[in-house]
Amino acid sequence: MVEKLSGKQRFLNTFNRKGYDRIPVKHYAEPAVNEELAAYLGLPEKQEQSNVANSSNVRLDLLEKIGDDFRYVLPVVLMLLLNISKTT
Repeated sequence: MVEKLSGKQRFLNTFNRKGYDRIPVKHYAEPAVNEELAAYLGLPEKQEQSNVANSSNVRLDLLEKIGDDFRYVLPVVLMLLLNISKTT
């Protein structure tokens, strides 16, 4: 049996066909679904948003709680463009 792995270790072990503790998981959902799920799991009402690339509404505390193994970081220029588009 393999010891508990971090998301990065789990992905790399799976990719390289080595031992892993569970299959890597990626969570995708609409912002309203994420808020309902966070409330159900007893997480605080609103967290500061992350710079995860698949959505500007992803909560890192929710991803940690449900065991999401993947994170994406937006380039600074794209983050600036997203912030500009939100304010206009």
